[in-house]
Amino acid sequence: MLSTFKKHLTDTWFFPRYIGVVYIEPAVREASSFAGGRMLDIGCRTRRYEPIFSNVVESYVGLDWPQIDSRAYPDVMGDAMKIPFANSSFDVVLATELMEHQPPPHLFLAEVSRVLREGGALILSVPFLEPLHEEPRDFYRFTPYCLQLLLKQYEFSFRKLWKRCLVVCCTGFFYEPIPLRLGNIIR
Repeated sequence: MLSTFKKHLTDTWFFPRYIGVVYIEPAVREASSFAGGRMLDIGCRTRRYEPIFSNVVESYVGLDWPQIDSRAYPDVMGDAMKIPFANSSFDVVLATELMEHQPPPHLFLAEVSRVLREGGALILSVPFLEPLHEEPRDFYRFTPYCLQLLLKQYEFSFRKLWKRCLVVCCTGFFYEPIPLRLGNIIR
């Protein structure tokens, strides 16, 4: 019963994580200037950001896993830890509020690096101080320093960093393209 109640609140101001999502959208809009070509939205759920990218990318592919709620409509069902696409398939990967659910996160980044084309962009957002959510699959919180360390291992470089600071219970960091991928160490 509680999970049904939570689902009804997810798109309202009464849901603690919704406040964080509201702060992500402006950063995603700005990050869309780095997008182009073929885009993969990992953890797309309801495809909230597709309208933002529809005029700047050639194609938008939504990926989510089978155990998602009924409101989601991905193009492809699959696991973010085993992305069901060939190497170098995408110019842009979007992953908003997803990496905290991927154990361990460095393997997720290895998969993203594998499917990105040379010079591709990763638009990534992660929570820092937020309540537990999507239990029991809520494993990590990331500082900017942790993300820089993780992303550097896969030869990503930062183009821009947005921080979102809220008066309410959540504070987090939004990371934007890490375009300028210098090489592919995964193959």
